[in-house]
Amino acid sequence: ELRDLSSHVLQMQTAVVAARALVERRAEASEVRFQETFEHAAVGIAHLAPDGRILRANRRLHRILTLESGQADGRAYSEFVAAHDRPAAEALVEQAWSSAESPGAIEVSAGSQITRETRLVLTVSRVASAAGEPGYLILVVEDVTANRRLEKRYAEARKLASLARLAGGMAHNFNNLLTVIVGNAELLREELEGRADLVERLEPIQDAAAKASRLSTQLLALAARQVGAPRALDVAAHVSSHLLPRIRALVGPSIVVAADVQSNAPRA
Repeated sequence: ELRDLSSHVLQMQTAVVAARALVERRAEASEVRFQETFEHAAVGIAHLAPDGRILRANRRLHRILTLESGQADGRAYSEFVAAHDRPAAEALVEQAWSSAESPGAIEVSAGSQITRETRLVLTVSRVASAAGEPGYLILVVEDVTANRRLEKRYAEARKLASLARLAGGMAHNFNNLLTVIVGNAELLREELEGRADLVERLEPIQDAAAKASRLSTQLLALAARQVGAPRALDVAAHVSSHLLPRIRALVGPSIVVAADVQSNAPRA
């Protein structure tokens, strides 16, 4: 019986050792998976002490902060935030540490150690220990600079589209007025046939209306309401006959304006 009891105890000890080894292997495998997830995450992640010091940070966060591996450890995370946003970043840590609920995300500018303009979204949450006591904080950092640039470009494009629509509406109304002017000028020319002195005075009106019509066409093309017909342009002739007279009229007779344009310049 004693021999049987000893054998039974030995079997139990062997089972305990095997179970312990299994638990340790699983714990090691779990730690490896955690480390791989931590290091290869698509966002910056760091563990923070209650005062906001970085305990350890992953590769992505070091890349965002333009630091070599390990250089962020032991430093206050607010150092990497622009001075005007630091109070909000420090308050975020205080709120996260004092509450089990995550205080939400804030968007800040990166500090001056990053040469390019960088916008970051920060999220901080508290991790409790096994006993339920506050353990440490998890900081998640997302670089949203590219997104903000796209949003800015989109907003600018919308503004330009609005201006184009406004210009198109104005050009349309302008065309209506020009139709009246041009039509009446043509009727008046017919009535003044044989009165060369009066017809000569009428020509500047028709020339101005023609120029205004071309300008209106350009505005409609800007608004994409009308597709302009491409044509060859004699650059030298255009500068001499159109641009120079307008510039001289703007600057006045006290300033001499001249242009050196080759007569055989390429046609645009």
